This record gives sequence, structure tokens and C-alpha cells, in this order.
Amino acid sequence: DGFSPIYETIDRVKEKLPSNVVLVGFAGALWTLATYMGEGGGSRDYVNVKRWALGDPSGFQSLVDLLVDVTADYLKGQIAAGAEAVQLFDTWAGVLPKPAFERFCAAPVLDIARRVKSGHPDTPVVVFLRGSAMNLPELASAPEIDAIGIDHAVDPVWAAKEIQPRAAIQGNLDPVLLLAGGPELERGAREIVASLSGGAHVFNLGHGVLPQTPVEHVKFLVDLIRS
Repeated sequence: DGFSPIYETIDRVKEKLPSNVVLVGFAGALWTLATYMGEGGGSRDYVNVKRWALGDPSGFQSLVDLLVDVTADYLKGQIAAGAEAVQLFDTWAGVLPKPAFERFCAAPVLDIARRVKSGHPDTPVVVFLRGSAMNLPELASAPEIDAIGIDHAVDPVWAAKEIQPRAAIQGNLDPVLLLAGGPELERGAREIVASLSGGAHVFNLGHGVLPQTPVEHVKFLVDLIRS
């Protein structure tokens, strides 16, 4: 199994974590994986993979089916190794038009979530589909989805009204605020907490930590949220 070193790492990390710290598993969601495979790396317009998906949807579906199988098994393997929740992370979901989004992003995510839940019904599944805010309320209603990640362009007040009654929310501080630090970081964090305090909320960024972010800023944010 090519994933064995990852599962071993999860097992070792889990042994060292305090009992009150949750270990979250992770997988890239299908569309983002397909973009890197189709483009051979990052892209500005995703023309190659979109031309394949939109021009030959039945052919592209063969890749979709393969990635769904592998990703579901990968997440189930992480849970077996000790992950207590799992997240599907689709950075480039927002580049698809609505019909293609439904077929090649939302449907595969739900399929993967169902497969995970079939073997691990009590393990929370978090879904992050960047740039797809208007599609998220419908997705949040799916019984397989426990939490919806929102990117930093999403108004948390809107999310509290449209998403939070259906699923927990994860997010959504701008990573650049964490990089910059100072009063604006504190203001932004407090506004998010205030906006989403009426329901289930996991505080997080609206995308990944930027590599040049000072560790001191991360510690400040963690201490602030815990306070």
C-alpha cells in the first residue's frame, strides 16, 4: 500500500497527542486533484482539464470514478490509523460552471463522504470548496456532510444565515491577516467569532497558512481564540 507511511505517521502522531486534541485527516478533493493531473501543475485558466471535462464528460468521468475510489479508501485508511475527523479540500472548485460543478465537484464529494460514512458513521466529514459559496447551502443539507469550510471571501454573516442552520461552519480568516498580524488580525478574528457564535463553528483560516507567516502570529491567534 503506497499510503502506508502516511498511515504510520498518523498512528505515531495520535499516540503523542493529548486526549483533548483532535487529529484531523485530509485529502485533496476530486476536482483539484484532476486539475493538477490534467495541467501538470498549477494553472491560470485550467484550459486543458476544463476542455477535457466539458468537451468529453463521459471520458472525464473515468478519471472521476477512479479518484473517488482511491480518495474514499485513503480517508478510510486514515480513520483506521487514528484520524478522528476528515476533510476534503477543493481549492479550485470555483473555476467550474454550475453544471460541471455539480457533476465533477459536488457529486464526487458526496459520493466520497457517503463511502466514508458507510464504514465510519460517527466520524465527522468536513468539506471545503473554495470559491463556491452560492452552492454551499445545498451541499450543507446533505446528511453525509457535518461541516462546511468557507473561504475568506465569504461573508460570515451570510454564512451564519444560509449555511450554519444546516451544518457546522469552519473558517474563515484571511491568511494574509494572519501573515500581517497586529490590530487588524485581532479585529478580523473577533468579527468572525461574533458573526458565527450563534451555531456550531470551528475557527480556521479561509485557506492555507502562507509559508512566510510568523509563528508568533499563529500563537497569538490561537491564544486569542481560546480566550
